[in-house]
Amino acid sequence: MNNINSHKENFFISNNLDRMSEYRINGDWVNEKLLSKDTIIIPLNNLKVLLADDNSSAVFLGPEFFNDSLNNTEHFIFLGSVDNKHYFCVDIDNIGIPQEKFSLVGKFHELRLAAPIIARENAGILAYARAMIYWHRNHIYCGACGHPTQVKLAGHKRICTNPKCGIEHFPRTDPAIIVLVNHGDKCLLARQPHWRKRQYATIAGFVEPGESLEQAVAREVFEETGIVLNKVWYRSSQPWPFPTAIMLGFRAESTNTEINLRDHELEDARWFGRDEIKEMLRNGSLKLSPKVSISFRLIEEWFDQGNPGELLNVLNSLPVLNT
Repeated sequence: MNNINSHKENFFISNNLDRMSEYRINGDWVNEKLLSKDTIIIPLNNLKVLLADDNSSAVFLGPEFFNDSLNNTEHFIFLGSVDNKHYFCVDIDNIGIPQEKFSLVGKFHELRLAAPIIARENAGILAYARAMIYWHRNHIYCGACGHPTQVKLAGHKRICTNPKCGIEHFPRTDPAIIVLVNHGDKCLLARQPHWRKRQYATIAGFVEPGESLEQAVAREVFEETGIVLNKVWYRSSQPWPFPTAIMLGFRAESTNTEINLRDHELEDARWFGRDEIKEMLRNGSLKLSPKVSISFRLIEEWFDQGNPGELLNVLNSLPVLNT
């Protein structure tokens, strides 16, 4: 996996989108694009995305669908442009259009559940839109003084309206590490109690203030499993807008194998060999992370060493109920 290009294979990345950040300050330019025939508007309802009735594709709408709602330009967040199309998103709670109108063109679904059937390039833009709407919903008021905030920069800044405060708030993303640990020819996988039955995945956790990414990797693995690492290296990253994370993917090697569930966040953790994973997948006693997750990508990279495509071949040979 090449570190420079490997991230492009991860899901929820808006690979080709030009965010055109230098134009956000130009309100006339943004308003012109909002009304353009080449504009695409992505509606969200309670952070859910609009899909066609057969759930096979995302529904993107033109400005004509929104009519007079376009007068409230601050509610339409500019995302960027690609292939001469200009993308905006909007929280329909803010614009007065009843949900029934949207039901004529599709249904709203949770992005995380719908992701496997959405085209990769659309999933990236939808993830970006979801993250922006989530941020706006949680920054209506200033976190410093409690006064209302005002939208600026085409939705990429909110500023406190209190003249004695005036703090500028910008969209944030929370860094989280996720790591595939191996010892010899086995990898460490774990499960949390709320996951679907028999699912195991890689270790993950949020980066804490004052620590490097490598320190976060070592700390999370030790806190959760008692495993000590002696080598850590970065692989790739993935936006994970559920709600606001950026997953920073690592590989690591351990010095020990004895597992101790120290902080009791995990229900179980185990070492798995490749043959054991194959057999357990085939008999239905093991499920891996969803294919749209970087956790799956890390497992796949380790599993496929020396035999590219092997894990997908195994999964593709399984009955649908076992995937």
